Amino acid sequence: MSDNAKTGVGFMSIVMVALALCLTIFATQGFMTSRTNRQISEKRCEYLKQYYEADGEAVKLYEQIRAICLDVTASTIDKRMQLTGMENIKSVADNNGKLIICYNVGINDSMDLQVEIENDEINGTVNINKWSVISGEDEEEQGLKLWDGTI
Repeated sequence: MSDNAKTGVGFMSIVMVALALCLTIFATQGFMTSRTNRQISEKRCEYLKQYYEADGEAVKLYEQIRAICLDVTASTIDKRMQLTGMENIKSVADNNGKLIICYNVGINDSMDLQVEIENDEINGTVNINKWSVISGEDEEEQGLKLWDGTI
């Protein structure tokens, strides 16, 4: 009878240790998951802050460009000269009587906000053709970094 009692207590002790171990593992996993989610949320919050700052700068630059484009007293050449001299302007091109103005505003080290504006001087309109986030490092320039087989 004493052998059965010892086996029952020993088995119950093993079950209790295994149960405590499982609960500890699940608690640690829950803690790590919540910590990771918080880090992701903080990074996302920082990115959104940077994006909206860049968006505000892009809107201010758009308003300056729009004012230059809608100036009826300036010639097309004067407008191009003014636009080319502005900060962040990437290019000013003429496309069948329409000025295409492209500029980038940096969001962070790896991303830019790219804007393309079309000024139709015949109709007197300024339209936004493109307003998008692009990677700051162009993959075509960098090329794919493939393993060449050397160690």
